[in-house]
Order: sequence, then C-alpha cells, then structure tokens
Amino acid sequence: MKKILYVYVKGGAPLEHVFPRIAGCGELHVLALMPLPATAEADWRPACTSITELTTDARGEALVELVTAHARELGADAVLSMSEFAGLMVTKQIEEVFGMDPIAMLVRELLGEPVDYPAAMLVEGKRAAASLAVIPTDAQGTPWSGTPRWRPGAVDWSALLSPGTTAEPVKAFAMPEGEPVPVYDPSGGSRNWLGVFLVTAEDAETLRRDCNAVLNGLEAALSASDRSGLPAAN
Repeated sequence: MKKILYVYVKGGAPLEHVFPRIAGCGELHVLALMPLPATAEADWRPACTSITELTTDARGEALVELVTAHARELGADAVLSMSEFAGLMVTKQIEEVFGMDPIAMLVRELLGEPVDYPAAMLVEGKRAAASLAVIPTDAQGTPWSGTPRWRPGAVDWSALLSPGTTAEPVKAFAMPEGEPVPVYDPSGGSRNWLGVFLVTAEDAETLRRDCNAVLNGLEAALSASDRSGLPAAN
C-alpha cells in the first residue's frame, strides 16, 4: 500500500473530513508541526497509520528540508498539506453539489494514479451547499438581544429549514455545548463564531433563504430550548 505523508501546521479543512478520505487512497502518516486539535479526535485518529509530533522553529528552506527528510525516511509516495484548498467545508460542498471528492482526486494525482477530471468547469450540480458560520447576530448584522446557551442539538431545525434541507454541525468549529453565547464583538471577526454548519438544499435560492432563516431564527430557537429544559440530541 502506498504511503501518504500529511504535514499538519494549522487551519485548513477539518481533519475529521480530510483524514478518512486520504486514508482511502493509502496509508496516512501525519507529521504534526503544531499540536493536533483534540476536537473530533475519535473521528480522525483511526484513519492515521502513524503520527509524528515535532516541535521546530524551522522556516522557509530549512522547513522544506525537514519535511523532505521525514518523507524520505518514511518512504512516502506523496506529500501534502491540504493548503491547496480553502478552509471550512468547501471540499465537502463540492462533494454534495457535484458528486466529486477533490481530496481523493488530489491524492491520486500526487500518487501518479489516473484521475477522472471533468471535461469542463462544472456550473450545475444536483444540490446546493454552503458553509454557514453562525455568529450572535441576525442576517442583517443586528446583535442578539440575549445570551442563550449554545445547544444546537436541542433546536427544532425543522422549524428553521425547508423540507429537504439539512444543517450538519462541523465539530472542529463549534464552541462548547451548553455554554452561554458570548456577546457579539464588532471587532472580533471569526472569534464571534458560535459554530459552522454544512447546509445543503435542493437549489441555490432555497439554500440562501434557509441560511438567512437560521441566522434570523437561531437565537429564538436556542432560547426556546432553554425554557423547555429538553436535553440536547446526541
């Protein structure tokens, strides 16, 4: 089986999404130059054949030489870091809309294996998908009036979404369940994120409408779950 070296530094698509897809192409060996995230570890760690954690101050050419030396020692057939792709769930969105796995396609290309590329840029798909970052404001940017507990598992999502639309939480980007939502900080940028959801819908207009419905209705839905006292769904 071919050996694939994944160099982890920081950021990129969530490991629980990336690692199983790489492992489907060969042995996944990880060189972690920064601490690996504990979030969703039970999902991504089983995909790894080996993990090497290395603290280094190397930069530029010295860092390249370090990675190259490790790859040679391992006998790696391919080296990658997923920096080729944007963060959040863009690769999963491509899967949902076009039925293609860009992570596996990249790995197979690096391994010298045949890849079935589309003949032209894809502009029409079977569904619509988005990475929705939820912050404590509505769709117009008006901050929430309260600080309900963050319990998305207790929310009645069917009241927010159209039939056929799904909203899947991304573990890597979620704040701790059960904690009060922090007050919106206009200068906080992504620090305001409460969680990221992979939203899929029948078409682009439904997707836009339902993403806005989540942003406009989630504060009330979380407050209602607080009042009901119902436990969050697993």
